[in-house]
Amino acid sequence: MKPLIRNSIFFLTLLVSSPAWAETPPPALAECEFAFTTQESTRLHSQYKWFFNTSNPTKKAHLSPLLDRAGVEFLSNDLDEIQSDHLSVVVHKASQFDREDSRVIVEDTALFIEGANIGENIRWQVGSLSNYIGRKASWVSLVAYRDGDQVHVFRSVSKGRIVQKVEGKDGIEAYFQSETLDGVANVRSMPPSYSAVQRLLTGKLFKRVAVIDSWNGSWQNQLHE
Repeated sequence: MKPLIRNSIFFLTLLVSSPAWAETPPPALAECEFAFTTQESTRLHSQYKWFFNTSNPTKKAHLSPLLDRAGVEFLSNDLDEIQSDHLSVVVHKASQFDREDSRVIVEDTALFIEGANIGENIRWQVGSLSNYIGRKASWVSLVAYRDGDQVHVFRSVSKGRIVQKVEGKDGIEAYFQSETLDGVANVRSMPPSYSAVQRLLTGKLFKRVAVIDSWNGSWQNQLHE
């Protein structure tokens, strides 16, 4: 497993280039005791090579300070997403990576707005957020990875409201004003994806569910492109 901080120059670079919410170093995966393991089996998990898969450059930029220091490398596979509830979407994504010698972490975002039908389809509807200014909303991040025939899921929720687009920001962040993150005042405006990954690194398991290897239903790209 890679060291938590490779050298002082690298650490100083992170502090200069990272947002305030990214300044606290996470534990390396080898040092974590996952909620679903014993201390002994945690050491077995640390023998895996760990990856985080995302084709979203903004998400990668947000999570790089956290995952780089934890020794996790990035993949950029663009996965098709099923048309289903949020949990099923992330479980299906994680299920695509069935590997013996490594584990691949995935993330899926949903935005639940008062009186709107967006949820897990936010990827296709960011452009419509200006129609909901002033409404309460919950920005939910689910992070997951496959382990055998099960998927381990970690969750973080930011509650706030939709606001006028903020120049210089992209995606949900440009329209979402966070008030709380997992029930605590979000004074540093940390995105829930960052918090969800922190929960994975510290073993705060949300759910453990069966894999979804196959899908006969609709796909998001078929309905929205």
